[in-house]
Amino acid sequence: MHGDRRGAAVSWNNYADTGNPRFSLDCRDEMTDMKQFTKAVIRVVHGVVEVLFHFLFKLVYGGPGEQMPPIKDLLLLESASSIARKIRTRKITSVQVLESFIERIEEVNPILNCVVAERYSEARKEAQAIDDLIKSGTIPEETLAKEKPFLGVPFTTKDCIAVKGMIHTSGFGESEELYC
Repeated sequence: MHGDRRGAAVSWNNYADTGNPRFSLDCRDEMTDMKQFTKAVIRVVHGVVEVLFHFLFKLVYGGPGEQMPPIKDLLLLESASSIARKIRTRKITSVQVLESFIERIEEVNPILNCVVAERYSEARKEAQAIDDLIKSGTIPEETLAKEKPFLGVPFTTKDCIAVKGMIHTSGFGESEELYC
């Protein structure tokens, strides 16, 4: 019997070394089955992990959070380039745009906590200066479009970007507040 096992091993090696197409097809089928089995196991494990994390987050944070209020001012849905073009052509003013954005920030910031420091009074002065510049006509609309394409469009930035007079923590909220 011991001889039979040794004979089968030799014969298997000889069978594999012959380049017999039946051997390579059998091997490919086994590899395909193994890949399918591995993918199925990964899907099951992923599903279990997803359910586990969903449960943990629900346990820690409770149910769904507070809902965002709907956007009432349609100006907030326009692109920055569209807003800039309307400011340059005097269809709207930079102050109007700024006030719309400030109102939305004040509406959603208690929920999102995304604006850590505000400079509304400075922004209002800057917006008024831009409106005055555009009204004066000292710089042609085409020049503004080319050299200052987003003039008058308000934006926010993270506190990791250095802005004069603003908090600059680079995300380290616990550290001493640094101002630029």
